[in-house]
Amino acid sequence: MRRNLCIWLLAAIVPTLAPSQSSRRMTGTVLLPDGKPAEGAVVKLESQTGEIRTALSTASGAFQFSSLLNDTDYQVRARLGELESEKARWSRWSSRSEREVILKLRYVRRAANSGF
Repeated sequence: MRRNLCIWLLAAIVPTLAPSQSSRRMTGTVLLPDGKPAEGAVVKLESQTGEIRTALSTASGAFQFSSLLNDTDYQVRARLGELESEKARWSRWSSRSEREVILKLRYVRRAANSGF
């Protein structure tokens, strides 16, 4: 009985000690206000811990971020000149390992010296 209890406890504890897997991936497309692909838009991905990654959209407006942590929230947005998209969010509570987003650019008024 004691042996079974030890085995059960080990089986319950060991998986929680394993490091989290970096297996999530976000892909997407950046679109201009007229719906056409936006080439060269700066796509900024920010994690809840403050880590920031950037990518440039391709001629077809595509971008991707891979090796994202399962236990971290993310938000992504795109910018091209005076155009900016809304933020898209991805929660750590989502069970999906891949997420595809569409970031539609729009004209925004920016205050002087405001950041991205």
